[in-house]
Amino acid sequence: IEVAKILSKKYSNITFHVVGGFNEETIDVSDIKESIKFYGMLSIHEFDDFFIDKDIILSPNIPNILANGAFDGFPTGSCVEAGLRKTAIFCTDMLNLNGDKIKENEEIVIVPHNALEISEIISYYYNNPEALKQICENGQKKLLDIYSYESQIKPRIEILKREISQPFELTIEDKLKIKRLARVNKKFCLDNIRVFLIQKYGQVYMDYCPDPIKKVYKGIKRIIRNRYIR
Repeated sequence: IEVAKILSKKYSNITFHVVGGFNEETIDVSDIKESIKFYGMLSIHEFDDFFIDKDIILSPNIPNILANGAFDGFPTGSCVEAGLRKTAIFCTDMLNLNGDKIKENEEIVIVPHNALEISEIISYYYNNPEALKQICENGQKKLLDIYSYESQIKPRIEILKREISQPFELTIEDKLKIKRLARVNKKFCLDNIRVFLIQKYGQVYMDYCPDPIKKVYKGIKRIIRNRYIR
């Protein structure tokens, strides 16, 4: 909203669009009420029509606001949906998650969490529409590659197949852990009313889970996390 207030004073033909559970009462927008539109909640099926004439999605999100460690992700789901529809992504990257995966100023624009600086960056692209068009088109191509079946699903399937195909011998200690785990599971099923104990049972699962299984799980989780964005 701060960015919108700055830009609306400079340009009369920029319109700001807000999707989600927000309205004109969330933040004071009386100064720019003629330049801002609220759409409420939209389904994913409505995005094709919504983004057809949008140039930029601005996402200056930062971590550790809702709670310590809370983060919306990079890029956010809304940014991905917009980018796939040739809307240029202008977003922050406070945790430096991008690296060189999505090329800055060619496929995405990384902005600071500062309204004045963001406004200056948008002003540059306002005056250089061809550069903005290239980011829209290049960004879509990159996202189609990053979130393709070949990049996301196929590697996961290959990892699972490879791990499942590798036999391993359980030690006597591991077999005893599995028996204990079965008893814990049975007790949990019989005692499911006491749902507040779910964390306790989760810890027991971790304690009794055989080490080879833990190793496979942790390995897959690590590989998938590293592959989230190539």
